[in-house]
Amino acid sequence: RQANDNNGNCLTPYDENCIDKDPADNTDLCYVDMERGQLSTGFNSSGIQVFPNDDGNTNKKPSTDFGEGQVHCHGLAWAEDPFDKSATYKGNNLFYISMYDHMHQRGYVKNIPGAPMCACTDQMPIVTRSDCTQIDVEETFKFSFNGVFSAELKDIYIDFNACQGTNRAGKPKNNDLWAYMNQLFLEDKVGAKKLADLSNVLVGDFDGSCNRVVNKMMHKDYDLSTGYVHDDSVWTIVAGREGMDYTGNNEWHTYGPVAVADLLKESDNTILRRVCANCVPQLQDIFYRRFTEIPEGIPNYHLFKKIKDHKGTDEFNVWNKDFKLYSTYEDAVNDENAWDCEKAGGYRYGEGFPGDCSPYGRIRNQDTQLDRRQGKGNVGFYVEKSDSFVLNKLPSTNIGNPAFEGATYLHPTAANRIYMTGSGTTMWRKHDQINFLWDEYTGDVELIVNVAAVESPGLHTKSGIMIRGNLKQDSAYYGVMKTGNEGVRVQRRSSDGQNTGSYGEDKNDLSSSWLRLLKKGDMYYGYKSDNGESWTLINEQRLDNIVGEKFYVGLFHYGKSDRLTEAVFENYSHSTYIWPSLSPSASPAPSREFLTSAKAYVACGDVAQGYCQKLDGANELIVDFIEMHEVRCCSDSSKPGWVKNAGCDVWGESELRGLDESELEPKCHDAENYIAAVQICTNNNARLCTKEEILNGCTKASGCFHDRDLLWTSTMTRASLVEKQWVSCGAQMNCGAIGGKLVDKTDADAKYAVRCCSDTEIPNWSKRNQCDVFTESDVWGTCSGAVTFDDAMEICTNAGGRLCTVDEAKRDCLRGTGCFYDSELIWTSSVGWVE
Repeated sequence: RQANDNNGNCLTPYDENCIDKDPADNTDLCYVDMERGQLSTGFNSSGIQVFPNDDGNTNKKPSTDFGEGQVHCHGLAWAEDPFDKSATYKGNNLFYISMYDHMHQRGYVKNIPGAPMCACTDQMPIVTRSDCTQIDVEETFKFSFNGVFSAELKDIYIDFNACQGTNRAGKPKNNDLWAYMNQLFLEDKVGAKKLADLSNVLVGDFDGSCNRVVNKMMHKDYDLSTGYVHDDSVWTIVAGREGMDYTGNNEWHTYGPVAVADLLKESDNTILRRVCANCVPQLQDIFYRRFTEIPEGIPNYHLFKKIKDHKGTDEFNVWNKDFKLYSTYEDAVNDENAWDCEKAGGYRYGEGFPGDCSPYGRIRNQDTQLDRRQGKGNVGFYVEKSDSFVLNKLPSTNIGNPAFEGATYLHPTAANRIYMTGSGTTMWRKHDQINFLWDEYTGDVELIVNVAAVESPGLHTKSGIMIRGNLKQDSAYYGVMKTGNEGVRVQRRSSDGQNTGSYGEDKNDLSSSWLRLLKKGDMYYGYKSDNGESWTLINEQRLDNIVGEKFYVGLFHYGKSDRLTEAVFENYSHSTYIWPSLSPSASPAPSREFLTSAKAYVACGDVAQGYCQKLDGANELIVDFIEMHEVRCCSDSSKPGWVKNAGCDVWGESELRGLDESELEPKCHDAENYIAAVQICTNNNARLCTKEEILNGCTKASGCFHDRDLLWTSTMTRASLVEKQWVSCGAQMNCGAIGGKLVDKTDADAKYAVRCCSDTEIPNWSKRNQCDVFTESDVWGTCSGAVTFDDAMEICTNAGGRLCTVDEAKRDCLRGTGCFYDSELIWTSSVGWVE
């Protein structure tokens, strides 16, 4: 520090007031990873320094004040285009900030121990925020003409100002490095990855942000958690706070109360467990067992929300009638040693769960309120796992950098029931913070969904269906939504970066839950319904610039809250819209069957080699999530040993760590379902490849001989699907380029040959070495010839066998089994789908 530096913080006498004095505090220091900065510090340590407490920036009593002290962060950012002025003059900005403003003027010359004083963000400590300086440049040029034009830069004037940016809520924010970087991103001057990387260093200036990232780091990098690490083969964590906000597969308690109720109902013993590291020892582990049905269909009532957040009476959750409490899991299962709350003076509902009750009499102040972050901290809630009921996670996108990222889950059996959580404080004007479950689309489209439930509906909460131009926070869109208190509305942003408009015919109609969105060319239509059959048009608009040739369609949830809330959707479908014919003699538009489960594409590992086409008759197929296929993953950044093919910007690999994160040895994955494939790629810090990336050859020759296999892709569909039947070549490679095809089995003209299979030995039937089935063509001593599908089924059944599967045909189990059918297409029992 310098005496009389005109900064207001250092005065004469210099020795007394200036030497080793604190800087102006502007951030909260979370932790220092010393390995990150060793290229600058030379410290050569892999240690971590954690600063869990901010002391209000005073540090006045060092003997009792264990806060971090006063810490100052300041930075700069620039566009990726080297000709942008922010990039051209970044050296001037760096010199001004570091040498003039901070060292000469303010005297800031000390680093945080173990971290650089000045470096790129990938070497710096993790903090909540940073100040920021931008440059404003005036350039004077002299233009001359002497046969040709020439220009000469004569003068440059650089002004250094506080950065002008846009914060996480889409509002102007000055002197903030993250907001300035976000503004560069919104102006397409930097990529999304650079903003995401900065978000991992500047984690947000809001309550608890440091604790969250420290807890996440300690768990992810060191496998350490405050309080309790549960057995995730037995329990699913469904909510938590502080150190238990990241203790396993839950990813920041993204299960909503409806999802928890369904998990609890389907568990073997309807047991909810609460673990509290900060509670007295007698109440650190409590088992709540439900004895009556969990209430359904009661507006705005959620049992789990009442337990984790509520203080007060609850007619649907009465002690010793609806539930009992126990100290051990075994006691809860056997209904033994239940707590006698009468000995504690009764269950006190006004004190929250567990009502001041214990086996030892009344024990006060052992409740927690997760939403308000009140009561005891370091608390987790768990539901006993069921082998037959698992919520499958779907890949959704949290748009607009919300404070908490939501997640999306698919019910394993109910009619396309989808649970979605999300947080956000704005879905208006030029900025959206939503969770979006999307599919990429082209052409005309119809979306339908029933909004079955919304947690805490209120002013401006919105849940529904949307067509969106891109995944940026200011994208153009057209959405139909159920609101908290204004009925069904249509909301749209006519082009990127513009303000939002809202439309609806009756703000007081809160009954409608079914929503329908229709895009026909440039026309957009929004509908509502009470039953999903009779529709009322609420808005129609012509929008020329809302989307390009490709766009995104899907479900979204906006809870108008800085915490996670839940929406539940049912019977969701999207399909290509087929325009009805205007000709009186034409057939009506074809009917569509909306299948109740989502499906995904599998694609051929290397189309150019022609393997898959000869084997399956297609380079891509739509298949059920439960089918088994090979796994190949993609990364958007370089990884050692991964393959990057010419003309592509992704890296592919097939030898991968396993489904369980403890399976560290890479191996080939030849038969996995879709959910397992997604998790395998996640465990390898990668993702499933898109259908286009695989079909364009971007992942070919990346191991495990998967180039000739049909690989899982991330391209999903819940479109209008029509079921077809597979017919396959009697012997592979004998039918030319067509190894099989999908046909309409109900078509009377669809007639193909018959070869039958049996899982047990039948006299005179053949079995090839590589196969485990017995096959035959002339089952009655004569060849069937070309017959319908029903006739083929009857022939095989009467012979004691069955139709073969397309997989058995692909493995060449049917070759040489009579009737010269090796070069004929034969019926199989396998089905496929087309849009």
